[in-house]
Amino acid sequence: MDLKLTQRGTKLTKKSIDGFKTKLSLELPIDYQDFLSGNNGGTATGYWFRSKRTKRYINTFFAITSTSRGPMTIGKVMENCRDILPIQSLPIAYVDGDNLLLLRVDAKKFGQIDLYIDCESALATKGIHRVAKTFGEFLNGLQYTGPTDLDDDDYGLW
Repeated sequence: MDLKLTQRGTKLTKKSIDGFKTKLSLELPIDYQDFLSGNNGGTATGYWFRSKRTKRYINTFFAITSTSRGPMTIGKVMENCRDILPIQSLPIAYVDGDNLLLLRVDAKKFGQIDLYIDCESALATKGIHRVAKTFGEFLNGLQYTGPTDLDDDDYGLW
């Protein structure tokens, strides 16, 4: 799916993505690196997916680098949630307010996309649901509802 994100971060080069991977001592799936090169985060108004039969709206994909007007960075989210993030998971987006979309970076489930429900108060393993086997599969499964077609209850924020 070709996402139309607003408030994107600064454009990334392969060198900046490689620097991010080195800084965190991890590998990233190619499909996610491709996404970062084209978007580097941004607001995803109107994009949704299903998890356990519930419609879930993406608020913001996190950037790896950002300006004051760009999206929140992965590093900042990791810092804010360091005590509750599951090990070997990289936060990549906010969903339905403050739930996290996670990218698995461990060898066993490398590239898997998980949804972390209620990340502000959950224990490290509570409320985690697999959404897709790969980031590419996740993107291909996204649906779009134009922002004018949404009512407040659809976002799960109010």
